[in-house]
Amino acid sequence: MSALQKAVSYPALAHDAGIEGRVLVSFTVGETGDVQDLRVRKGVHETLNAAAIEAVESVSFNPAEKNGAPTAMEMTLPIRFALPDEETETN
Repeated sequence: MSALQKAVSYPALAHDAGIEGRVLVSFTVGETGDVQDLRVRKGVHETLNAAAIEAVESVSFNPAEKNGAPTAMEMTLPIRFALPDEETETN
């Protein structure tokens, strides 16, 4: 999950407009670790939705295992976009 956190970049357009929120994405991690059927289940704004999709597509996942063999598994993950608190930023 740390690789996914590092892959998420806040779009400048959304940042400048003060848009923040949580994008819920669903996808299947295939038997080889590839991302399949990626979709936004609950979006915030098209710019943040696209950034969430881009981040998930850029990460390599390890496939799940069943009885010692790789198997596909569906996942749903929240990706949070939050602007820094102005008070924290100035202190």
